[in-house]
Amino acid sequence: MSRPAAPSGFFTDGLVRRAAIARSLVRTLKQRFLTGPRHPSWPFPFELTMGLMRAMLEVDHHGAALAQRRRPSVMPPSLFLKIKLTHEQLAGVPVDVLTPVAYQPRVDPTLLYLHGGGYVTCSPASHRHVLATLASVTGARVFAPAYRLAPEHPFPAALDDVEVCYRELLARGVRSQRLFVGGDSAGGGLALALQLRMRDAGFPLARALLLLSPWVDLSLQEAALTPYASHDYLTPRMLVETAPKYAGSHPLDHPLISPVYADLAGLPPTLLLTGAWELFLEQNVRFAVRARTAGVDIKHVIEPGMLHAYPAFAALIPQGRAALRAVGQYVRALVDKDAPLSSVDAVRVP
Repeated sequence: MSRPAAPSGFFTDGLVRRAAIARSLVRTLKQRFLTGPRHPSWPFPFELTMGLMRAMLEVDHHGAALAQRRRPSVMPPSLFLKIKLTHEQLAGVPVDVLTPVAYQPRVDPTLLYLHGGGYVTCSPASHRHVLATLASVTGARVFAPAYRLAPEHPFPAALDDVEVCYRELLARGVRSQRLFVGGDSAGGGLALALQLRMRDAGFPLARALLLLSPWVDLSLQEAALTPYASHDYLTPRMLVETAPKYAGSHPLDHPLISPVYADLAGLPPTLLLTGAWELFLEQNVRFAVRARTAGVDIKHVIEPGMLHAYPAFAALIPQGRAALRAVGQYVRALVDKDAPLSSVDAVRVP
């Protein structure tokens, strides 16, 4: 029996990817041992991982995005017996549910967490490590929807999916005072758009927003990206090519696509975490200023030397673990007003 023919460019593309990864490995090793880490706080596994991710995204970010749709992460072994993972649906949308074994429905919070991935990739499974850790540090039952992805399903498909999930949680009796909404990267922007839509529809808003490097401006002012382009594993080209896939026929500065352009008045209290070396630094700072001017109670933490969505790399860096603990403290402080906020009150700058 003859084998099916390989797609055109299959072997060439594979060689190009392998060559890019090899160059990245050599470059990282050379720099590490000759001049030291790129930032004093970077452990070698983190620096190596960031270099490899950037190399793969520079060569074929489309292929990397498709591969990441299918690639799961694992729950931290320390949480295997503490967090129960189940799968269900909210208003027809598949969700992963991670519940602490000691969870008390009428006392402990609920978190609707929206995964990142530029609206084109990733899933609740790819974020399982982060989701399990958040369930542990916050004590919350975490719902993570598998919302529809672009380019197959452009705006407003993802927003429609997470809206029906939010409405369903309220319909099930989850009190808005115990309901938190969060997300990283595109998921953070989607969380903001969700609360803006719920505000305009007259629905109760979440107790707070938890935003990890949110993508709040898909119009991508190039001058704002350039200073950090040599640091982050994300690349300006990848962002510029991805944004229209999500926006579809809508303008990139639509307020529910790029929430930095929305009227932000009335949004819930917000915790915003940003890396000082990431491509979204300028737009996150701009969003925080606009939110504060609109009367939003926002706490913005900028972590020195960190890249995009650095809490997602908690397995590799202490800053990521500390960031997720700070999220847990922030949530518990709002649930229990007597809990201290000292570790997240101050803005840290590079």
